[in-house]
Amino acid sequence: MVLVSSAGSGYDDLTANLSNVMSLAKQREYLRHYEIHLRQMVGVEKARETMKNAVYIISMGTNDFLQNYFVEPARSKQYSVEQYQNFLIRSMFTHVKIIHGQTGARRYAVVEFLLLGANHC
Repeated sequence: MVLVSSAGSGYDDLTANLSNVMSLAKQREYLRHYEIHLRQMVGVEKARETMKNAVYIISMGTNDFLQNYFVEPARSKQYSVEQYQNFLIRSMFTHVKIIHGQTGARRYAVVEFLLLGANHC
């Protein structure tokens, strides 16, 4: 099991700054440190296998909207709801690509990403 998280964080670094929590970039840094410690405990190959085969659960996006977009005026002045959704989705994909490059991970679960204001059935 690999666990690196910060409650209240988001895909937008501004959300982490406003909430005074750990940014996603900082969480990725801690993931690198975890892998280093894991290598020391179980060896390079077993650590690589563990990191590659882990399921990475990403639960963000809600605070980006609730705290950052609707409460603080900066992002809502900069983006429409749809534009901000797209900004967050691009950020999520960027971070997933970085995690994949770092760990070789291929299994991800993305939860709690609200599509506020979207037309969906």
